[in-house]
Amino acid sequence: FESLKRGKLKRLQQIGYSFETDQLVFDGLKDQFTKEKLASISKSSSSEAPVFVVGMPRSGTTLMERILDAHSQVISLGELQNFGIAVKRASGTKSGVVLDTEVIDKLDQIDFDKVADEYLAGIAAFRQQHARFVDKLPLNFLYIGHILLAFPQARIICMRRHPLDTCLSNFKQLFAINFSYYNYAYRLEDIASYYLRFDDLMSHWRGLFGERIHEVSYESLVENPESISRGVMDYCGLSWEPECLEFHQSASPVSTASAAQVRKPIYKSALNSWKKYEAELEPIVGLFEAKEREA
Repeated sequence: FESLKRGKLKRLQQIGYSFETDQLVFDGLKDQFTKEKLASISKSSSSEAPVFVVGMPRSGTTLMERILDAHSQVISLGELQNFGIAVKRASGTKSGVVLDTEVIDKLDQIDFDKVADEYLAGIAAFRQQHARFVDKLPLNFLYIGHILLAFPQARIICMRRHPLDTCLSNFKQLFAINFSYYNYAYRLEDIASYYLRFDDLMSHWRGLFGERIHEVSYESLVENPESISRGVMDYCGLSWEPECLEFHQSASPVSTASAAQVRKPIYKSALNSWKKYEAELEPIVGLFEAKEREA
C-alpha cells in the first residue's frame, strides 16, 4: 500500500492536478441544471433504445453491463465517448476539454435534437437489430441532465457501492493515464472528495428527475442477484430471462478494468474489502463520518 501511495504521488506531481478543477464542474452542473431552466428547454428524441450505466468507476458498472448484455434484446456497446463529444460539439465551445464550465454554461444554447441525432448516428452500425443498447461509461453520471434532455425515454442505471470500497478500488486501479477525468484517482483524499461530490450530484439529479434514474446497490446485487436484476429488467421494460445471470459464459469482449472479474459468476469476496486496510484508509474515514454527522 505504501509503495502504491508513493507511485501515485509521483504521477500526481507530474500532472499537477488540483481537485478544484473537478469541483468547478460539479458546481457548474448544479448551478445550471435547475427545474426552472429545464422547463424552458425543449426535449428531444423519443427513442427508448439507450440504456446508460453510470456511477463511480469500480462500483459494479461492468457487472451490470454484462447482466444487461446477456439479455436477448440488449447489446452492450462498451464505454462510449460519443455522448459527451456530441454535447461538446453542440455547445460550440473551443476549449480542449470535453466537459468543463464553458460547456456547462452553454446549456440553454445546445440543440438537443442535434445531440440525439449525432449520438444515434454514431452508434447505428454497432447496434444491429437489438431493442436496447447499453452505453457503459461510468463518468456519464456527470451528463445525466444532458442525457435526459436529449433522450427523455432513456434508461439510466446508476451503480452505488460502499464509499470506502469504492475509494479503495479507485486508488488501487491505474486508469488510462492520458484521460484527465481520472486525475482524481492519484490521492486518497481527492478520491474521497470526488466521491462526496458524486453523491451530492446524484442527490441533485434525483431531485430533478426522480424515478427516471434507477439506482442499484452493488452489495444488494451481489447478495440477491436475481431479485435485483429482475428489478432492473422491469425498469428497462424487458422481460426476465434466466440467461442474464449466466453473463460469465458470454464471449463478448470486455475492455474495462473488471474484464477478468466478469468472466466469473457473481462472487462476494469484494464486499467490505476496505476493512483489510482500515489503518491505511484512516485519512478519509473522517471525511465520510463528518458527512454522516451533517446528514
